[in-house]
Amino acid sequence: MWLKLCDLIGSPELKSDPRFQDNASRHENQSVFKSLIDHRLSMRTREQWTAIFVDAGIPAGPINSMSDVFADPQLAHLALITQVEHIELGQIDQVLTPIHSNGMPLVGGRKAPPTLGQHTRELLTEAGLSVDKINHLMKEKVVFENSFGK
Repeated sequence: MWLKLCDLIGSPELKSDPRFQDNASRHENQSVFKSLIDHRLSMRTREQWTAIFVDAGIPAGPINSMSDVFADPQLAHLALITQVEHIELGQIDQVLTPIHSNGMPLVGGRKAPPTLGQHTRELLTEAGLSVDKINHLMKEKVVFENSFGK
């Protein structure tokens, strides 16, 4: 794939560059390697490169930003976007699982991501710690509890 990639990005000279002859060499020279590859990739859009690489048999796909994810027409078509209430951010978009069981989507119970320390007490209680032990850990600043919204 490396040899194909060099040709596809218009840099066949990289195939014989000793700094990039194998994975270990490319890793060792990662900053130079990344700079060279980024420069070549900047010459086309990610959609163009994805098509070029896939057509050449190189596994490829776009790396989406969050706005790309939520604008994806396939997610909308499959109704995989939902909104949940976040304790600090208000309404936020979330992607549902595309997995179905017996033809039915696995839905329900989707919650917003927790804030740091939001469930400390619950988790430590489930782990078997006593209220006194949890209070001691918090007092000693071993663990943290986010009391936002309480």
